[in-house]
Amino acid sequence: MQGVGARNPAHRLRAIWILSYWYRACEFHHLYAAAMKTLFIDPAQAKPVATGFGACYATDEVVVKGRKVGFMYREEADGERDSGWRFMAGDEDQDYMDNPDNLGVYDINLIANIDPSVVAHLASRVGSAFERDEDSGRWVSVEGS
Repeated sequence: MQGVGARNPAHRLRAIWILSYWYRACEFHHLYAAAMKTLFIDPAQAKPVATGFGACYATDEVVVKGRKVGFMYREEADGERDSGWRFMAGDEDQDYMDNPDNLGVYDINLIANIDPSVVAHLASRVGSAFERDEDSGRWVSVEGS
């Protein structure tokens, strides 16, 4: 099964819409749900790797399981604390993405502690999107971003 962040533009656009929709509609639900999850790194133990960037949306594959980010994009911020960044492992399928319990709102510093490679792209403009090349592990700008 092809993951959301795979090289299929239709899946990528669907993932963007889902994350954007749930961020706007359920921000408080996710803040509560995130507080109830056992995270890969305790936010209180996180080092100051990327402070001051604000909040982001991320899947449990990254934040709970501690997997490296495989797909990230930035859209217009939805609120004062929102950075606009959205992070996924990149192989989450559509059923996974359709379940709002698999997503949460987190401080970007937490994501940077799990995967420091994202820090190099955090200053990228709104509309930017990157996926990790499966062979090299390097970040590649997604066409059209």
